[in-house]
Order: sequence, then C-alpha cells, then structure tokens
Amino acid sequence: MVIRTHEQKRVIDRVHDIMTSYDNAELIMGELASLGFLRATNSPDPYAMENDELELYVRIRLNSDMSIGGYELLTFDEIRREIAAE
Repeated sequence: MVIRTHEQKRVIDRVHDIMTSYDNAELIMGELASLGFLRATNSPDPYAMENDELELYVRIRLNSDMSIGGYELLTFDEIRREIAAE
C-alpha cells in the first residue's frame, strides 16, 4: 500500500493536538474516529485505535477516573520494528 506521507503527517499533528486539548476519553475517541481511526480489535491494548489507510496506531492509557494518562502514536513501521525487537 502506498502511504500518503503528507496526509499521514497532517493526521499525526492533529492527533497530538487532540490529545493535548482534551482529557475525556470518549471525546478523544470520537475525534479520532472522525479522522478515520477504528478500535483495534486484535490489540492487547484495551484502548487502542488504528487507521489502516494511513498506517497509524494510537495506544491510550487511562487513569482510574477515565481521564487520559498518556498515549503513544506509532506508525505501522514503528510497530513492525517493535515486534521484531521482541
């Protein structure tokens, strides 16, 4: 699949903006869905979303009050390298 790197970069920047602008998990997941992210069904991460078209994956960590405790935004290439290193 050919990745539109300029579009991938735009969405990466937007995800960072969303994650720093909001603290409500449901709102954030809705915003990510509007960018083409779907819940990652085969993921060990309970709050993970992926955008297959742009090859992006977001891991979201939640605090006990369901606020955002942190996140990781990875490209599929980064995930492949992560898996290969295991």
